[in-house]
Amino acid sequence: MSGPTTKQYLNHWLRGSAEALSIMRTLKSKKNYTFALFFGHLAIEKLLKAVCVVRQVPVPTTGVRGHDLPYIANQCGLQLTQQQLLELTTIKAFNIEGRYDDYKQRFHAMCTSQYTATWTAIIAEWCNKLRIIIRNEKSNLPNRNYLFTESQSGKIP
Repeated sequence: MSGPTTKQYLNHWLRGSAEALSIMRTLKSKKNYTFALFFGHLAIEKLLKAVCVVRQVPVPTTGVRGHDLPYIANQCGLQLTQQQLLELTTIKAFNIEGRYDDYKQRFHAMCTSQYTATWTAIIAEWCNKLRIIIRNEKSNLPNRNYLFTESQSGKIP
């Protein structure tokens, strides 16, 4: 049984990111700021994984590293400024703080309308930049099965 092609794997991450970004916007409009930021993290995570696919490097999908935005950015060869690293590090925390009960109360208190507006704008900007990278580089994709790492099963996660 063969796995997905590289293009299918890329489209998996692109669709997932678009869905997460849409959910982020919906939750923000409903003033569910904690989960809006959580889904913003997912949108960027999935686009970074799409960049990995386009650049034909292994996609981190398991364990803590599979959600670590600065780590994934490094894996796919992005050269980050200190400001970009700070932004991704902050957004990475939305995954933990939006998910686990012991962090949620403190995180919920931080997630004011203004804080969420600021960070969702930064997230949207990141998504736009990453989509440009993908658009500019995806024409080089081979039309063959995606090469998975040993930790991956050959199925789209």
